[in-house]
Amino acid sequence: MSNRKLRGFTMIELLVVIAVIVVLSAAVFAIGNRMLFKSRAAVMAANMKQIAPFFTAYATDNQQKILPCRADLVRGDGSTYSDSLWHEIILSMMFETTDPARFEQNSFWDSTELFLRNPLFQKGDEPREFGPLNPGYGYNLMLPENYEIQENGSVPDAATLERTLIPIAFATEPTRTPIIAPADNYFYRYDDAQIDEWDTGTISGWLVDGNFPVLFLDGHIESVKPEQYIERRLHEMPLDANLP
Repeated sequence: MSNRKLRGFTMIELLVVIAVIVVLSAAVFAIGNRMLFKSRAAVMAANMKQIAPFFTAYATDNQQKILPCRADLVRGDGSTYSDSLWHEIILSMMFETTDPARFEQNSFWDSTELFLRNPLFQKGDEPREFGPLNPGYGYNLMLPENYEIQENGSVPDAATLERTLIPIAFATEPTRTPIIAPADNYFYRYDDAQIDEWDTGTISGWLVDGNFPVLFLDGHIESVKPEQYIERRLHEMPLDANLP
């Protein structure tokens, strides 16, 4: 019969075990966060695909005009609800009997599963946070700006610019004409000056392998690096056919 005594762990051995557990827990946590981010990023892009048909439907009902950044809505009783944003216009197409005023309430967004809400954009984010007016996707405001410059030679004030109605026929290259992209405002202007928001702003953490998704007028989505967006002159679309 053995008379060996059972020996417990020494303090050093316990510390080593604890350290290993801490390291493994941190690794699992990091992997879990990365998987959650990838999942939300995939939904972010998939949501944008669902936005595309509403641009087509709007054009069909509005003399082949591109859905604007801002417009007035007509309620069921015939009264006008002023200054609705592009995503509120889409919501009015989805919820025809709902008062447009509801679209500006947090309770509506909290109680409704909406593809217009970017899952990477949260309440409490800085410097901007999610809200009914800023759902995490932005309208390409360079689109009406480029149109106004080419048609009228100048850019109107912001209120007028956002209401600009652009004929679809004007966008001669719909496969190169961006309309929606992730943003922390209801519009975006990813030109030479503002493309660096992907490096320093709220959206800097939304890049997936250095890319962000862009919805184009023809309905397709591409993953684009910020520098490629500028190199491909996507911020200049619809491009004047006379430009080199």
